[in-house]
Amino acid sequence: MRIFVTSDTHNDYIILKKLKNFLTQNTFDYTIHCGDIGGSHSSGQTFIEFGKQQYDNFKYFKEHFPSMLFILGNDDWFEAEDAKYIKASNREIPKNFIGFEWVNITPFNTNREANENKIAYELSKLGKDFSKSIVVAHNPPHNCLDMIHRGEAVGSKSIRKFIEQYQPKLWLCGHIHEAFGVSSIGTTGVFNCSSRPDKHQLQGWIINVETLDYETVII
Repeated sequence: MRIFVTSDTHNDYIILKKLKNFLTQNTFDYTIHCGDIGGSHSSGQTFIEFGKQQYDNFKYFKEHFPSMLFILGNDDWFEAEDAKYIKASNREIPKNFIGFEWVNITPFNTNREANENKIAYELSKLGKDFSKSIVVAHNPPHNCLDMIHRGEAVGSKSIRKFIEQYQPKLWLCGHIHEAFGVSSIGTTGVFNCSSRPDKHQLQGWIINVETLDYETVII
């Protein structure tokens, strides 16, 4: 299985145009978005106006990327009606794909934030057999592709403990834009797939799920 994974496009139309062109020119078994689909809040905009704008962003995304699997991120202030965890507009979700939308608490009071106890509880509801699982998440684990610009590791300690204990095949995430990269925790491959809206730059990974070979995509 060959997949392409990206994240944090934040309704940047330049990035979305690059993504559309890239997917038109390449074929994958699955394409995946790890959250933060909607655009940013504008100065002077009421929260009601912002919510409507973001839902319009979401409708645009679903129209132009109907086969892309996705979860929602902490900057997505809307709900997707398609499914509880991983969503897609027009295709069935493989059983070994698991979605996880929670993030640990940030200084910005965003959506889907929770303390570490709540994250641990939500992870415990996913089950225990993860040897072949591909977890599509927004948040990275602590001390793994989670370093912000001032040199602080801000990923979730509960997610880190979960990965160390259960070793899913892949943990796909985003959230920390400046930490794009690939690493591992035990036998789990960890991919931060964040794009860079500040640079209008599409970023992501092509991954062979069987061999775990991967290619960087930066456009």
